[in-house]
Amino acid sequence: MSIRNKNSKHRQGFTIVDLLIVVVVIAILAAITIVSYNGITNQANTSSAASTAAIVKKKAELFLIDGPTKSYPRAASYLTGTADIVTQPVNTRTSPSNTWYVPPTNITISQYIPNASNGKNTISYYACGHKGTGAPPNSIAEMSTITGAKIFYYDFSKSQHIILEIGNAVQGGMPYIYCNPS
Repeated sequence: MSIRNKNSKHRQGFTIVDLLIVVVVIAILAAITIVSYNGITNQANTSSAASTAAIVKKKAELFLIDGPTKSYPRAASYLTGTADIVTQPVNTRTSPSNTWYVPPTNITISQYIPNASNGKNTISYYACGHKGTGAPPNSIAEMSTITGAKIFYYDFSKSQHIILEIGNAVQGGMPYIYCNPS
């Protein structure tokens, strides 16, 4: 009789197949987690961009009611205090005490349509208006009346830009309404 243990033929531990199954299950769970994380991140970024655009929209409407020109702002910089508001007889500047004030540190205003790389807190503000004749204005400076605006933000979930319109922002008609980036 040999001195060997009866159970020496039974191996202890995991086989390579057992380890491969565990690695595959962990990889599947990691892939699901990454996809879910990206979806949640896209939704959060879209929500942030939509909130920024909604703030600018509300502030532009307050500018229409309380502002010195009694029209929509010609430029989003009128809301942030980073540019003079063209009024007669003197130009004025927005201050934090104004109801329509938007702190410039909260948003980035671009003349270009927001995209995935800059869209989280970036909006584009296009003033819409006419010059009182049938001919379209060539610039904001030619607009005698600002009738509305288009505010663009980026939707990360759909990978496209979204437009919020305020006032009369429909291009065309008589007098010709024209929208131009500020």
